[in-house]
Amino acid sequence: MKKIKLSTQIALSLLAAAIFVGIAIGEVERYFETKRLNAGLQEQADLTVTLIGGLLIEALLVRDIPVIYTALEQAVNLSPKLLAITVFDGDGDKMSNYTEITDASLKNTRTYTKDIVYEGEKFGSMDIIWSTVQGQKMIAQNVNLARIKTFTTLTIISALFLALVSRLAMRPLHIVHERMTHTMHRDAVKNYRLPKFASIEF
Repeated sequence: MKKIKLSTQIALSLLAAAIFVGIAIGEVERYFETKRLNAGLQEQADLTVTLIGGLLIEALLVRDIPVIYTALEQAVNLSPKLLAITVFDGDGDKMSNYTEITDASLKNTRTYTKDIVYEGEKFGSMDIIWSTVQGQKMIAQNVNLARIKTFTTLTIISALFLALVSRLAMRPLHIVHERMTHTMHRDAVKNYRLPKFASIEF
């Protein structure tokens, strides 16, 4: 079996390490980006419930379903990421809902439930479904970018490391090996001089 050169082994090891670190960095980036996305959607859901709930207090009290439905329809149509809103009364019974969910959009959603509270009193609750399609695309882009940056940086560092190892270790070691080989075979020893930068160990 043909032996692999030490420099090749080092290069392959550094390449494997760079790939592993790049993948790990990407997953860490995905975790924090997903956490940030969920926090942002939660904040938007809270704001949406507060605004819509405040505007619909009177309609909720008199159970004006057409007004509630119209308000929900307008809210969903104004926000591309907002897919559906369902309003429940204080007893948990559904009063009205509006949705634009399709089978395709249902795969990338987040659902949030929040009470409708006005002046400390609960008047009902609201379920909100947000689309995460755009957020997931941004996360994928950020993950890929983090991996590319990490891999590029480690590749540059590895190349510099290999260059230093080749100059400071492999080249002097090769000279020492050649001289020992000629000495063992009683050949005429050529003028194998170590370079000035060789360490004292050589």
